[in-house]
Amino acid sequence: MIRMTRLSLQLILVLVSPSLLTAQVSVLTGHNDNYRTGQNRQEIWLNTSNVNISNFGKLFTLPVDGNIYAQPLYVANLVIAGAPRNVVYVATEHNSVYAFDADDRNAAMLWQKNLGTTVPSQDACASSGCVFQDITPEIGITSTPVIDLGRQVLYVVAKNKDSDNSYHFRLHALNITSGAEMPGSPVDITASGFNVLYHVNHPALLLANGKLYLGFGAIGDISVWHGWLMVYDAITLQQKVVFNSSPSSSEGGIWQGGQGPVVDGSGNVYVATGNGAFTANTGGSAYGDSILKLDGSSLSVLDYFTPDDQSSLSASDTDLGSGGPLLLPGTNLLLSGGKDGWIRVMDTGNMGQFNATFDADLQEWHATTGQIIGAPVYWDSSTFGPLLYLYGPGDLPKAWRFNGTTFQTTPVSVGTIANTSGDANNAALAVSSNGDSPGSAILWSSATASGDPSHSPMPGILRAFDATNLNELWDSNQNSTRDSVGNYAKYVSPVVANGKVYLVTVSGQLLVYGLLAPPDFTLTSSPSQATVQAGSSATYQLTITPMNGLNSTVVLSCPSLPVGANISCSTAPTAAPAGGPVTATLTLTTLGRSAGLNRAHDLSPLYATWLLLPGMLLAAGITPRYRRSRRYLCYLGSLLLALMLASCGGGGSSTNRAPTPAGGTPSGTYHVQVTAVSGPLTHTTSVALIVQ
Repeated sequence: MIRMTRLSLQLILVLVSPSLLTAQVSVLTGHNDNYRTGQNRQEIWLNTSNVNISNFGKLFTLPVDGNIYAQPLYVANLVIAGAPRNVVYVATEHNSVYAFDADDRNAAMLWQKNLGTTVPSQDACASSGCVFQDITPEIGITSTPVIDLGRQVLYVVAKNKDSDNSYHFRLHALNITSGAEMPGSPVDITASGFNVLYHVNHPALLLANGKLYLGFGAIGDISVWHGWLMVYDAITLQQKVVFNSSPSSSEGGIWQGGQGPVVDGSGNVYVATGNGAFTANTGGSAYGDSILKLDGSSLSVLDYFTPDDQSSLSASDTDLGSGGPLLLPGTNLLLSGGKDGWIRVMDTGNMGQFNATFDADLQEWHATTGQIIGAPVYWDSSTFGPLLYLYGPGDLPKAWRFNGTTFQTTPVSVGTIANTSGDANNAALAVSSNGDSPGSAILWSSATASGDPSHSPMPGILRAFDATNLNELWDSNQNSTRDSVGNYAKYVSPVVANGKVYLVTVSGQLLVYGLLAPPDFTLTSSPSQATVQAGSSATYQLTITPMNGLNSTVVLSCPSLPVGANISCSTAPTAAPAGGPVTATLTLTTLGRSAGLNRAHDLSPLYATWLLLPGMLLAAGITPRYRRSRRYLCYLGSLLLALMLASCGGGGSSTNRAPTPAGGTPSGTYHVQVTAVSGPLTHTTSVALIVQ
């Protein structure tokens, strides 16, 4: 038995996995973290045995007012309107931000905030007469916002056309519980030479070290553009510094297929640039087709890598910066892919800069025959990997193993289903697992079912692969009546959080997929009531029975013991077969009482009155008037006083009433609530303890 305090001791019961229960995961930024790995290693619900056509599918849809090209964000256990709930946030090209209950199809929308009029897509072509088809019919919010959970603020960039026909990018800070603008919000995003109309904010926002980093590139390669990175104070929203990748020329956009800038442990920031002039090797300031390491405060260039064929890449519109950088956790290695289908790995301590005869990066290999737009994803597995995944256009899904220094350039796994999205659209990926638990790792992909979506909407498809061998587990066309995607939103990864997959579309909907019969469990106690004497303990057998394939840990606790009862609670786990019931012994321990005055013989006014008699006799025995008899009176008074004190409980006892407690557990019936928690699931049971 484990002795406890008056509060409760939490017991962790393992149903299948021996790992400790982890808190519900939140997804606060693009591709899950500031390294941009795209991995969620805390997914306890979805696994390779239950993601299939029978158990997994589309649960519900959430309508929005426009197309979505920003990745959804997710906050777990957020208190809104007095109740904790999981919340998913969606931003649209109609300049609206939505907050929805992430689990309840019937819940009312939590809030919506519109951030002003949008820019008609064709405005960018007004001077040239071109037809712009990449983002239609309007341009509003394109980049993935970012959330500061500590301050409960969501940061988002909206593009506006005001009533005076002026164009603006505005940085907004919204309260995540209400959508209200925070103090100082919004602010106009400006810089010398920055033409709002011909730029788009595509990279996901980066929040690091109290600063916001915003990246900008061309809108359809129209007119004159540059690659911009701007830094704003996250509290005051005041601009701190601006970086232009081509101040003396043009181009070199920072767009990265929507992938956000990366930050390392020293606060340095990394971005990739697109086509444009490159003159940095000869003392110039142009960094076309380069991977840049920037000081996080000043944005001065600390180091860079530029491939030896930069000029031909630029001339053929083969952006190196079409895929954003990814920093390998626990290392000083950075990788990035480009439109040429190559993955390049750099040491952030010496990125290689430029050499006209060979690439001085650490490693590179031709990973896919098509273009890489957006980044690969990385699963930091100590059992199977670590592994890097890519699903190129016209190609098969592939995984490469990292050995701690370099990647094995021959894939360790290759799937069998080709991506038919067209040359410019590799599948957008995410990976989920329950740590390294066997059978928990899944690679998720979003792409078109067939055809190139570059200039017209195409039906999408969501797929799930076993991340260890890339065999397909499920896809949304296996039961298209139930699970169809609608139109694919290019470059936007699925978001996997706490048993559900959130997928955006250009059909005016956010789709929510999950287990059709979600895992659950029951909690029971035997017996439900026990009787003990004060100072003794009572035991109860708690049984947790998993249902629908529950494969996660359960935490037991006694959250609120009866006040003043001096009852402690403890539990001891019992191992159980995987998938079967789990039992635990609940022990409630009471505190013994010390003996006190018997309540049936407590001193009362009547007894106090009788005490006057021996008192008078004693007093009389010491007065001069009765000297001859004072000795006898004193003896008699003392005897009477002793007898009366004894009869009042001064050393006697009684069995017809319980003694008054002195720090022990009083007699009575106490109800103790036991709570069991597993992820978002909570169940309780109550046991009764009768103390005599």
